[in-house]
Amino acid sequence: MVDMAKSDDLGEPENSDVTDTGEPSAIPKRVFAQKFTAEQQAKRAGQEQYTKAVLKVWETRRTARREALLARADAVRAATKEYSLLGLGGKYEEVRFEDVRIRTPFVRLNPKRPLRAPGEKYDRSTDLDTRPASTRLINRKNSALRVLMSAIYVAHLEFEAGKTSVNKHPNVFVEPELAPWWKLCGLHVKPTSPARMNRERGRALNRALSVLHAVGLVHTGSDPVAGRFKNWILNSEARNGRRYTVPAERRSPETVRVPRAFFARGWHLVLEPGEIATFLAIVEFTQRMEGQPRSSKKDIGVALGETIRWERYGLSEDTYLEAIHVLDEFGLIDVFDPMPNRRRGKLNPSRNLIPADEESDEQVPYRVIYPPPPDSVTAPFATDAVDVVLSRLAYPVPLWLEDLPVDDRVAERLLGK
Repeated sequence: MVDMAKSDDLGEPENSDVTDTGEPSAIPKRVFAQKFTAEQQAKRAGQEQYTKAVLKVWETRRTARREALLARADAVRAATKEYSLLGLGGKYEEVRFEDVRIRTPFVRLNPKRPLRAPGEKYDRSTDLDTRPASTRLINRKNSALRVLMSAIYVAHLEFEAGKTSVNKHPNVFVEPELAPWWKLCGLHVKPTSPARMNRERGRALNRALSVLHAVGLVHTGSDPVAGRFKNWILNSEARNGRRYTVPAERRSPETVRVPRAFFARGWHLVLEPGEIATFLAIVEFTQRMEGQPRSSKKDIGVALGETIRWERYGLSEDTYLEAIHVLDEFGLIDVFDPMPNRRRGKLNPSRNLIPADEESDEQVPYRVIYPPPPDSVTAPFATDAVDVVLSRLAYPVPLWLEDLPVDDRVAERLLGK
């Protein structure tokens, strides 16, 4: 996240006239009738230099992410195509279920973990060990969460509710009418010789399975026995030591209900692990709060403040704040900011000009709305995830960083028309 609060207020003169210089710029500029002092000019120059650096960082990150997705786009599309061929008895059934049910303990801790005592030193190892499984899997960059989400979706496609999942698929090599796991999980390797590609596919899958085995989400053979990843077994995502069974279809607080289209469109293969974990937390908390009375219109959606994120979901501030804005940009949720003068993570200079008698409380959490309103920019799950994300990442500056009004979010951009 970008913390624009680090920059001092510019001390804008009151009642100054605003004129347009007509100069092309990456950032909206304003010229005031009253001249800035030398100190104010220095602060303004420093802020503009900082802003340009921020824009460059985001451009680099988004370009790299887009290029990586372009490289594995065919692998994601191949996975979603295979999903369309799966079903009971090898026959795909379009209307057999609407939601993929994920057991709540995978996403939310119960009982909650205690808050750190004032002045207590942060211990990353303790933090990770006490998180729910969903956020334990985002500790390091790997494919473990994507592989697990794929396995859960495949189990829903191939087995009825209440039935135990049986692994029928090979890991790498194609068998008659059975797609291999590397394809079902959308794993991509650099194109080389067929033999080498198969080895790399196996290694990529094995790395993910090793992470899942360490967390107790799959069962493999004993290390270092050769072939220990063959015929691996999917365990319950509740980490209760039992084999995975497809949860019942009834609505219950014991499961998080994720639309089937989230998987069918390949979102679990396109989103980053931290974004997946955040999305699951938002869906879980939204469903938990269904029917709760609202005191005002500002109570729209739900607010995952710092305390509940730590106690229940194990989500760090940086992961959560960046993820909700990305999910908003991709159209999976909507974000409402109850703080009109929030400065953190904004490049709009007017956000930094807070009246002297008004305090800026950065602790007021964003409100997140799931599912997003029907009039949102992108209808959730209406389009393949690859196409949506590639189109959004084509712009070097994320929509939320621009801080534009909702009506102008597509038409106007800081680095474009």
